[in-house]
Amino acid sequence: MLKATDGGADDQAGRLPVLIAVTYTDGDVSGSASGIYDVIWRTKAGVFPFGRSLKLEGLKLRQRGGDQARLDALWTRQQR
Repeated sequence: MLKATDGGADDQAGRLPVLIAVTYTDGDVSGSASGIYDVIWRTKAGVFPFGRSLKLEGLKLRQRGGDQARLDALWTRQQR
């Protein structure tokens, strides 16, 4: 995120959609689940000579389920 925001303001905030998929076992039963989440982030100017810092502030469920095609569509829409 720091590299992606280089050249802009030192103090920035945003959301980045990600797909999280898990496989789990509960006793003898296996299952899987996935969802698209927003990673909420913030950059902040540092004190010389330390530069900027990145803080991950949260993770928010955008939708249950989802796949790579849906994530790609969200990224495309966000780039506009």
